[in-house]
Amino acid sequence: MAGKATHELTGVSLRRLLTRPSNFVMGSHVLPPLALTGSVHEVELDIVGPDNINVPVTASAMRRLKNGASVDMFSFMPAKGRRGFTQEFLLAKSLLDRRQAYLDLAEKLAKVGHWHVDLKTTQSTWSPEVYAIHGCDPAGYQPNLDDGISFYHPDDRASVAGAIAEALESKATFSFRKRLIRRDTGDVRIVDSVGLGEFDHAGQAVAIFGVFKDVTDLVAAQVKLEESEAQYRLLAERSNDIVALFDLEGTFQYLSPSIEEILGYRPDSFVGRSTRDLIYAEDYDRTLAVFATYLRERDWKRPLRVRYRVRHANGALRWMEANPRPIFDAAADRIIGFQDVVRDVTETVEALERIQASETRHRLLADHMPGMVAYWDNTLVCRFANRAYEEWFGRTAEEMIGLDMPSLMGPELFARNERYILGALAGAQQSFERALTKANGATGYTWAQYLPDRDENGAVRGFYVLVTDITALKTKELALEEANAALVVAREKAEVAAEAKANFLATMSHEIRTPLTSIIGFSGLMADLNPEGSENARYSQRIYSAGHNLLTLINGILDHAKMDAGQLRLKPTACNVASIIDDVTGLLTVQAKAKSLDLRVDVADDLPSAMLLDEIRFRQILQNLIGNAIKFTVKGHVEVKAVPIASAEGATLRIAVSDTGPGISLEGQAQLFKKFSQVDRKAGETQTGTGLGLLICRQLVELMDGAINVESTVGHGTSFIVDIPIKRDAEMGQREFVPDEDNAQLMTHNRILVVDDDDASREFVTTVLRSEGYDVMTADNGDKAMGVAIRHSFDLIFMDINMPGMDGYLATAGIRISNARNSVVPIIALTANPADAQQRSIDAGMNDVVAKPVKPATLLTTAARWLSHQKDR
Repeated sequence: MAGKATHELTGVSLRRLLTRPSNFVMGSHVLPPLALTGSVHEVELDIVGPDNINVPVTASAMRRLKNGASVDMFSFMPAKGRRGFTQEFLLAKSLLDRRQAYLDLAEKLAKVGHWHVDLKTTQSTWSPEVYAIHGCDPAGYQPNLDDGISFYHPDDRASVAGAIAEALESKATFSFRKRLIRRDTGDVRIVDSVGLGEFDHAGQAVAIFGVFKDVTDLVAAQVKLEESEAQYRLLAERSNDIVALFDLEGTFQYLSPSIEEILGYRPDSFVGRSTRDLIYAEDYDRTLAVFATYLRERDWKRPLRVRYRVRHANGALRWMEANPRPIFDAAADRIIGFQDVVRDVTETVEALERIQASETRHRLLADHMPGMVAYWDNTLVCRFANRAYEEWFGRTAEEMIGLDMPSLMGPELFARNERYILGALAGAQQSFERALTKANGATGYTWAQYLPDRDENGAVRGFYVLVTDITALKTKELALEEANAALVVAREKAEVAAEAKANFLATMSHEIRTPLTSIIGFSGLMADLNPEGSENARYSQRIYSAGHNLLTLINGILDHAKMDAGQLRLKPTACNVASIIDDVTGLLTVQAKAKSLDLRVDVADDLPSAMLLDEIRFRQILQNLIGNAIKFTVKGHVEVKAVPIASAEGATLRIAVSDTGPGISLEGQAQLFKKFSQVDRKAGETQTGTGLGLLICRQLVELMDGAINVESTVGHGTSFIVDIPIKRDAEMGQREFVPDEDNAQLMTHNRILVVDDDDASREFVTTVLRSEGYDVMTADNGDKAMGVAIRHSFDLIFMDINMPGMDGYLATAGIRISNARNSVVPIIALTANPADAQQRSIDAGMNDVVAKPVKPATLLTTAARWLSHQKDR
């Protein structure tokens, strides 16, 4: 190295061979510690070589007593000879950095971080997750030991410092769970910290290392990875070298004293012996083959490095790494031996074995995950793929590693995924669903995530691919969508069928009830015109009664059909319940008197003057229940009682209809509300009706959110009890118009237009109105009605709704806009479906609805009411 022969160096001071800077280093960094500790290792110096060219070397020295005097022994190794080990060390460090990246990712997912404190500088190093848990920005905050403790709750700081101090004193680990206050939000977090001290060879504490985590995210593997990192750091900081010289036969000529410290052998015990005596027998032939290859290839610039095992004096096997350099003869053309620097790399090898074992465990874990996992670098080259990933694409592990992504995916799939790939390489996490064709040709569905992987500078160096096979779920989803589509089609067909049924019911209702208007109306008029007790009066009454019975039967059947089709809708308006009860009982008084029954009515004074009800359906319920009570009671009375009942759920209207009839047995009560069910209340008595009345009553009451019940004892009468919630409208008021007491003036000079396509119905309505003195004009369709309304002014119009050509709705709208004189005239709808037509009639511009078959009393009352209203206007 110095370019001089041995005899030229004998008696020359070592410092004369060093450059001036190295002389300074020798005086300040070598000789003082050598005198103090007796050894110095790996000090970089420069020797003045041939032609005054500086030769970098690494020097180690030991002080020994010889013949009572101190002797300093130096060993020098060319710095370039260390390059091989340095490269492996950098490779190991690169591997450690990769593990650190994995660790950072795990920390982020598990919210676990680690920290390290240098006790000499008090400077602290925090992982990103520790910064996150503390609520600090790494760019603007540099932690130290005291600051770290200050984050804890004031009541916990002393115990935290005490735990750390005690651990350092006893050389034991410390752990605690304490409260921590975030810097950014001031939130109090509960954290766990586990740590241990690091000590130098003198037993002095030099650092503290710890793991820091939120108690909600405990990841035991994190602690193990941190401990592994500490072992690597310790390995990197230690350096034990053995300097050896041996000839081409492998005979040792020199061994440095460090062999005793490293392997437990005295140096002179192996001088003159073969390397075979030191190298472990199982490794000797392999090691000899490496040297033989090196000598044969004669590439002296290539550094030689070989590892083998050596038996320690205590019997343990140690891994050694040799970095031999050839020694040439004076002519520099023939190798005469080797100068070797041997390092104990047992801990490195064991650490690598642990890493390999860890990687094997990670591989095992990844291979048994339910999804696909892979890692692609920023050049889109695969660096890792688990078994599921390989099987999906039909590749082996050897084929996957080093394969580029476009080649794996193919141009079509790569083009479809390219924007997600570019997004991941730009640093944004990507998630998407994809349909893929597997290697076996089957179509599969996946949910993919691309997770960017950044280096310590924030640059994206690759991304992780996590893919879950959702084929089974997607297949079920597609099947469900197909089933839903089929259900939609079925529903649409059902709706069409329901609409057709509704149209049929509306048509049948109109076609049947319209002629009943004439039958019931004219028979009633004939009965009034013929002397009481005459044969014609009796015939007229029978026609009138039969018409009413037929109407009741038809109403029941049509209402039940509507309910079955789900097409019956309530039209609630503001009603006076007491007034409705009085009207219904007034109509049924005649039937009660005919059977010599006492019809009693008891309406509470505190009954609401107005509540929201469908008046037509409410009347239907009352008529059915009171009519049945009169029908089945032979003697005694029928009582109708109405009272409000208060409860925690709200006020309720209770209607009780009681009679003194024969009563109903328990078996009969069980059949009451069933379809087409008739209960014999007296043996041998013939019952009439469809058996739908009570069923319809119950359905109507339930539509009103109410309930109907029966209480009966055989021989002691029956009570039907209806409870309906009282609903109010803040703006509702009495909607009835009470006509003047004297209608004589209203009847005179009032002109009324009657529009109906049915001749009999139109004639009946006209006859009833003219009998009371009204001036009546007629039209048999909507077109004619508009023509008449243009030429004449009317005080009231009765308009049939269902007419061919222009129906009543269009005719009403036309009258309203075509002629100012009739723009505000009251128009009353005539319809066989009053409940269904109520709202549409009002929307079309009509003022009221009268149900068919038309009753003379209802017709005249309605006419008087609206003519009175016109007079008030």
